[in-house]
Amino acid sequence: MRRSIAIPAVLATCLFFAACGEDDSDSPTGDAAPQVIEVTIQDGTVTPNGERVRLEQGQDVEFLIDADKAGELHVHTDGEGQTLPYNKGVSTLELPLDESPGQIEVETHDPDVVVVLLEIR
Repeated sequence: MRRSIAIPAVLATCLFFAACGEDDSDSPTGDAAPQVIEVTIQDGTVTPNGERVRLEQGQDVEFLIDADKAGELHVHTDGEGQTLPYNKGVSTLELPLDESPGQIEVETHDPDVVVVLLEIR
């Protein structure tokens, strides 16, 4: 009789602790808020200039650009990359990222500057 009660009690305890455990998977959750990066392009000067920005895998980026003339950001992702045009004045550019861990270079060619290095972890 005692053994018949002990087995269900042990099983119930195991199920309880299994349900309370953490998910240790490395898959992106997509729950992280977008990383906002403010970029100023005025009189041939770009700020930031080569700064490293750390991101979680699956985290998107939003560039808030204040520029004295229209231009483009070039994003060197896996594959062919992306071009993000911006207007004179203030522009908001969204960059959804679904990349593997690594670095992504974001640059402009007028002037020829690496704006940021995105480090995906």
